[in-house]
Amino acid sequence: MSVSHRIFAYLSASALLLGSTLSCAQAAAMGALAAQSALMVSNATAGSISISTPPAASQTASMTEPAPTAQNADAAPETYADYTCNQAIGSSLDEALLQGFSTVIARLSAGAYAPTAVDAAAALKDAKLSDGALSLTFDPAAIEKLLAAQGVALWDGLNNPIIVWMADYSLDKNTLVSGEHMSAFAASLNQCAADYQLRLMYPLMDLDDVTQVNEEVVLAHNNAQLAAASTRYGADFILAAAVSLQDSIVSASWNLLDKNGTLIAQASLDGLSGEVAQTMAGDLARTLAQHQGLSGETAAPGLQDPKLSDAFALGPYQGLVRVKVSGVRSLADLAAIKRTLIIYGYEDSVEVSALNDGALILEIPSNADPAILDGTMARAQDFAKEGPWTYRWLKTTGARAMGDYGTLGARSSRSAVSVSGLAASAAEPAGIGSL
Repeated sequence: MSVSHRIFAYLSASALLLGSTLSCAQAAAMGALAAQSALMVSNATAGSISISTPPAASQTASMTEPAPTAQNADAAPETYADYTCNQAIGSSLDEALLQGFSTVIARLSAGAYAPTAVDAAAALKDAKLSDGALSLTFDPAAIEKLLAAQGVALWDGLNNPIIVWMADYSLDKNTLVSGEHMSAFAASLNQCAADYQLRLMYPLMDLDDVTQVNEEVVLAHNNAQLAAASTRYGADFILAAAVSLQDSIVSASWNLLDKNGTLIAQASLDGLSGEVAQTMAGDLARTLAQHQGLSGETAAPGLQDPKLSDAFALGPYQGLVRVKVSGVRSLADLAAIKRTLIIYGYEDSVEVSALNDGALILEIPSNADPAILDGTMARAQDFAKEGPWTYRWLKTTGARAMGDYGTLGARSSRSAVSVSGLAASAAEPAGIGSL
C-alpha cells in the first residue's frame, strides 16, 4: 500500500471514529482531506511545521522561577511523546510526511541524519487531522533501528539548560542579553534549540553578574571568568556568543564551554536570522551529542588514524579533518586561508599535506564535530563548496604561481574520496562572522 493510501486509511478511520462528535461541516472537511490524500494532492494552505516539544523552549534564570521538575516532565504525554509532530500540508501528503519525519529525526539524532521518503514511509505508525494539519506518529522501534543502521546514537537532549552569555549589538542598549532583555535573534535561537531538545537559560544580569561579566569578557574569550560567573546557575555547559545585524544579515560567532570553562567547540556564521539560528542550534546539538559520547581524550568511534590513511582521502580523522581547497594561487592565499580558519575558531597549525589536481590538501586540527567545519566552510563567503570535503577559495590574489609551494606529494594525482560512513552536509548560501 502506498504512503498516500495509508494516510488515507488513517484519516478515513479517524473520520468514522469521530463522526458522532463532529459537526457535519467538520466531518465533511475530514472526509474531503482523506479523499485528497488518495489523489496525493492537497488544497490546504501551506504553513510552518509545528513540533510537539516540551512547553518551555527556553528558561529564564530567576531566583523566583523554579527549574523544570519531574512533575513538569510527567505532565507531557508518555506515549510516543518524542516520536510525533504536527505538520502543515503543502503540495502533497508525501511531502508533508517527509517534512514531518525529518523534523522528528532531527530532534532524535541531533540532526546527524537526513531521512528519505522511504524511511518515512517505513516508520509511519499513525496519521490524524488536527487543526488543519497532519498529526503524525512514528514507530519508535523503526526509528531506533533506522538510526542504528546509520551508526547514529539516539539523542536524548540535555537534562539541564545551557547558560548563555550573548553580546547582541542589535540591542539599543545593554548589549548583553538577559532573561528580561531579550533580542530577536536570542528568541529565534530558543525556538530552534527546542527542536533539538536543548534549553537555553539567560543570566539575570543583576549586581552579581554585571560585576563579573560584560561584553568585553565575552569578546576576549575570558572563559575562566565566564565559568566563575556561571557557577550560580548550575549549568553543565556555557555558550558565549557575539551577534551583530547589518542589512538584514546576522553575523554570529559562538564558543561552547564546559562548566569549568574548557573550550569544546567554536564556529561563526552569517546569514538570515532564522537560518543562522537553526544552523547554530543544530551544530550545538551535534557537538554536545558527540561530546557526551566521548571519554576524556578518546577519539570518536570509527575515526581512522590519519598516519595510516591514504594521503589523498578526505574527511574526518582522529584529531583532524582533511579537506581539498582549490583556487589557491599564491602563498598569500595560503596565509589568508589560515587566518580565515583561525577566525572560524580553529588552530593556527593547519598543514598542507599534498597537492591534488592543482588544489591543496589541508589538514585542519580539530576534535569538534566535523560537520561544524563543513557547514561553516559551505556557508562562508570565503569558500564555495564543490563536493564532499571539497571547497574553492573565493578570495585569491593570483600573485604567484602554484609552483612556489614546491613539491608536496611524490605521487600522481588521483580523485579525492570521503571517509566512508561520514557524509558532509549540503552547501547553503550564507557567510561568516567572527567573535
